[in-house]
Amino acid sequence: MNVVVTGMGRSGTSAVAHALSLLGFDVGPFGASMAADEFNATGYWEVPELSAFNDALLERAGGSWLAPPRRLGSEAAVGAPMMVAARERFEHCFPGGGPWVWKDPRLCLTLPFWRQVLDPPIAVIAMLRHPAAVAESLAHRDHAERDYARAMWERYTRSLIASAQGLPTIVVDYTQLIRDPSEVIRQLATSLAVDTGRVPAAAESIRRDLSHYVGDDAALSDAERELWTFMCDLIGFHAALTASPPVRESPWLQLSFEEHARAQQIIASFRADRADLQESLAAQDHRRGEAEAELRDLQARLDQIIGSRTWRGLAWLRRLPRALGGGRRQQLPGP
Repeated sequence: MNVVVTGMGRSGTSAVAHALSLLGFDVGPFGASMAADEFNATGYWEVPELSAFNDALLERAGGSWLAPPRRLGSEAAVGAPMMVAARERFEHCFPGGGPWVWKDPRLCLTLPFWRQVLDPPIAVIAMLRHPAAVAESLAHRDHAERDYARAMWERYTRSLIASAQGLPTIVVDYTQLIRDPSEVIRQLATSLAVDTGRVPAAAESIRRDLSHYVGDDAALSDAERELWTFMCDLIGFHAALTASPPVRESPWLQLSFEEHARAQQIIASFRADRADLQESLAAQDHRRGEAEAELRDLQARLDQIIGSRTWRGLAWLRRLPRALGGGRRQQLPGP
């Protein structure tokens, strides 16, 4: 069975994708190409080409990964050519035929599209971390406002549950993964029907020392707390996910994303204007440089003429008008 690993960013999606690769799932030739950094010491385990495609889908829906849209749109709205392009892109990134594992937090939002593209069976691993801990991690990495980061968690989590309806789904508790990686990875291997003999090596890849933040329910809104409680009740394996999240959404959620999108548009416009100005200034500097170079060339040629033997030899001719005119310039007669 093929697997998608998703969930709000900073929830352990990378760690689980890496562990599944050690259980024998194919990450494709590009799955390990996103190098580790100070914020993800074991790598991101994403497929850059597919992440870029998901970004394009979100942009088409009027959003982004930072300002997630409420819904992606229907198949007709996306268009058949884009679906064909998606399949071609996926087959390029996963040429082996499976079983594969594909990790991308954006799949919380774009999975409905990919369910129309990818062949079943597909299982979903949904990573769950306390929204306040996610917000702290995003504040550290991206300097995100904590209220806004929790809003992202809410939109991603609601979209994930709606997107995974009817699919085999395993909801994994991030805290439990860090506390007892061997048990969590063993449960994953059993649920996905893969060799449990590889569990020790896969569990060893989970870095407990990389978890720095804990959640506090006191920081949550009523809607966030309600959703968090609902998700905690879902932890475990579901042969076919049928549960629906609470209907109530934080009242300011959509407004926050719309305001963020407008702010990003203003920033993008400012950056474009700045780039145009810089290009204009660079062009002016280039033209000035060319003019100065031409002036230096003319000066060098003039110095060469003045310093030549011919110029010095014609000095008597240059003095002749002054001698003939008594020092006054003479106007030559007209025709």
